Amino acid sequence: MKKNLDIKKGCYIPSIEACDIWEHMNRNKELYYDYTGFVPYSLELLHLYDQKEFNIYQSSRSRNKLQSRDIINVKFDNVVQSAQKKKDTIEKEKIAKNKELALFKGDEEKTNQIKAYIKELDEKIKSIDDKWIGVSKESLRNELYINGFTLHRVDKKTKEVFTEVYRMYKRTSSKSRKGQCLFIKESLLKEMNDWSRMRLKFVEEEPVDLASLSSYSALVSSSIERTLKINPKSILVVDEVISKWNEKNKVNVVKLVEGEVKSVPIEGHEIENSIFDGEILLDKEFFKENESMLLLRHHWSKGAAFSTNLQEFFKDYAKENNEDYETMTVKSMFNEEIPVKQIKLVLNPTCIKFLKMSYLFKQEGENEKEHGLLWQKRIWEHWKGLGDVWGVCKHDKSNRRGSKDGMPLQRLSYQMVNSLEASEKEIAELAKEEVEYIYKLKNDPEVFIEHVVRNRKEVKSEEEKVDMFSSDKMFVDLYNQNQEIIHSTPFKKFKADTIYNYVKDVKKGRIRLSGDYAVLFSCPINYLYHAVNETNIKPMGLKKNEVYTTLFGENNFDEEYTIFRNPHTSASNVWVGRNINVPKIKKYFNLSPNVICINSCEENVMNRLSGCDFDSDSVAIFKNEHLLSLSKKCLEKYNVCINGLEADKTPYTLNLESMAKLDHILARSTTEIGSIVNEGQLFNAIYYDYLHNGKELKDIYEKTDIMTVLSMCSIDSAKRKYDINIGSVLRKVQKVSKSIRDIQFEGAKPNFFQYIDKKDKVTFTHYNTPMDYLYNILSNLDDANGVKTYNIRKVLTKVNVDNANRKQRLKVKEIVEDLVKELESIHSKNYRKKEKNIKVSNVKSEYLCKIGKLKIKPDTMYSILRDIDEDKYKSIKLNLMNCLYYAHKETFLNCFKKSHG
Repeated sequence: MKKNLDIKKGCYIPSIEACDIWEHMNRNKELYYDYTGFVPYSLELLHLYDQKEFNIYQSSRSRNKLQSRDIINVKFDNVVQSAQKKKDTIEKEKIAKNKELALFKGDEEKTNQIKAYIKELDEKIKSIDDKWIGVSKESLRNELYINGFTLHRVDKKTKEVFTEVYRMYKRTSSKSRKGQCLFIKESLLKEMNDWSRMRLKFVEEEPVDLASLSSYSALVSSSIERTLKINPKSILVVDEVISKWNEKNKVNVVKLVEGEVKSVPIEGHEIENSIFDGEILLDKEFFKENESMLLLRHHWSKGAAFSTNLQEFFKDYAKENNEDYETMTVKSMFNEEIPVKQIKLVLNPTCIKFLKMSYLFKQEGENEKEHGLLWQKRIWEHWKGLGDVWGVCKHDKSNRRGSKDGMPLQRLSYQMVNSLEASEKEIAELAKEEVEYIYKLKNDPEVFIEHVVRNRKEVKSEEEKVDMFSSDKMFVDLYNQNQEIIHSTPFKKFKADTIYNYVKDVKKGRIRLSGDYAVLFSCPINYLYHAVNETNIKPMGLKKNEVYTTLFGENNFDEEYTIFRNPHTSASNVWVGRNINVPKIKKYFNLSPNVICINSCEENVMNRLSGCDFDSDSVAIFKNEHLLSLSKKCLEKYNVCINGLEADKTPYTLNLESMAKLDHILARSTTEIGSIVNEGQLFNAIYYDYLHNGKELKDIYEKTDIMTVLSMCSIDSAKRKYDINIGSVLRKVQKVSKSIRDIQFEGAKPNFFQYIDKKDKVTFTHYNTPMDYLYNILSNLDDANGVKTYNIRKVLTKVNVDNANRKQRLKVKEIVEDLVKELESIHSKNYRKKEKNIKVSNVKSEYLCKIGKLKIKPDTMYSILRDIDEDKYKSIKLNLMNCLYYAHKETFLNCFKKSHG
């Protein structure tokens, strides 16, 4: 029954290319339901689960996975090919197969297989209608958004045909970054659309801020850890607070000048900071142990909620001002008198996006100037009726990469390293401890095993998640059972691959230094006093570049730290904060070491940190004297870069055609983010090479400023459009860099680019830039000390192989060989990282299940392992050991002698 399913692990859904859907409807193409899409545990999934029409069931492959076909993730990565294009593609495949045929001459079984496949390709060519025309991505999106689509599915057992109609539903923030969109079963559309849109009465074909509508409707789709119930009557809404001033330091404003995007140095430029942008004060009762920030979601509402002793503050304030705490009230932004005793949560308009739609509550004869606040109060009352359940998306926690001398370690990135004006000697100093650590990995087995263990335990991003069936767990257990395993060829290969990948990672700029990530919390003391109607836009508790954090200890104050935020593009993004003690912060807030309080009143920190806000934006904080010295050089020399581009004022109407048009533009701009960041680093490299060689620097650094702002525009594109063509500006800058490279570097890119920009037909050469200095250092490390190689039999416990089941041995080998082929097939295709990981995980689970069903006795297990070094196992050696370990762990480990040292 549906009611018994645990939806906290989320639900897998089909992920299908739009071109395949189009061909299914127009060319009778058979569709394969590939469940690599995902609807996370969220407020949305909770509401979906309550709908009678929503079908959700356990996967036939894995009892731990839930699936549904009622929502489909549609990708727009490919076009529909014309008849000629399809024929050309198949002909190329035929040519490749005919060449392969010659290689297997004499192998009758293999040649018959290839001939049969070539025959299938011929049949495919014959089935192609010459009248077929191609369809572009833009046309595909337009057609599917407006008309929806119909899918036909045949039940494999009963042969019954099922037909389902799907309609365009929404794009979540994660989907929009990939140009993807969710379609939903037609019978679910109205309820889910109305619910996502707060049941506001939007009128089709009327003007609307479509980017905001799409973005904020998707807030309920965010993945959550748990839910909280917060009584709407306990919420205090206060006004947004803007700090305005004329910046005394020169800034570089990126804006349109006579139709061209330029970086213009300006003195006395007016800066505006929304000092509580995205921040919430939430009473401590809602937090678990070791939590001090909760990223919250509700209908059209989001914000970073910090653990606050609200009632303690209100009591102290009442006492200091001779007021009666029991009867004391404060005014909300809607002029309501709210008793302080009932306040559990304080937020401001930057957290409740629905206020932008308050015009929907306009009544006849009213105008915005006189009645705007009244409209906002009406929509606020409407929102309060939507329920008291908030979703907790995440909380503050350490993302450390190990520790040293009690201090957390965190990694730099190539953007951070390459933005520093540093010599080769200075980079060598920065990387010194990392180089020493690599030598320990090579020569000290204990350090290596500790590294492998920590690597599994560390919190990782989606991109880095460790394969649940990887070899590291097996080799750690084998090492703990018998340290002589280090002499075996499987272990030596595993160790060499692990160290190679680690060095490759460090070559990407990921140098570990003392530091960690922390969530930004702006002007906490100001916020408290603003809640009791004492608004102050002057610094309180913290001023200028002062910060408060306990990341490096409870009493480590009067220290300076280097601070970076992603996206980080250039030297103008480097910031330095001075840590000071603020007793009031400690008294009224319960903050973990992974929160950093900063001042944004009359301090140009929001622009310096690439347009940050405070709805859980994090920064990397480093305590390192060498890095600090380089950072101060950047701070003194390079102007803060400011986005002076205007928002796009193109009017959109509420219809599916406008949604298709907008989403196509956004998809195009968000796919350019990687190119923008890389182009920024390319100009950094060119700039520093020119600086090193005393060449003319005019106009070079300007391009880095432009890339800095373009990256912000691209990231923001899900919420707003800018009045420029991002792709066009990017291509103009790319032409300039290509021209410079052709003249100065024979067309080559910096050496370090081979690890971050894997494009074909690109050559690489040395640039005098920090990342290439690091590349040189890590490319010239000494080899490890030699370790003798023993046959794996030396560490195995001997048994009588005559009792081994030979048929089972062959069966295991065949299963693993089939697994390896499937894995090779997956890796050969151009899947996105997350999609590929899901496929790999599913395939490994399936084959482990097959091996797990075999009752393998110790004799048979030993007989397989003793021959593992033979050539017949060469291509499957690690996968074979791994499968046996995960499927029959106890029997596998008992085959190895127990010995330590």
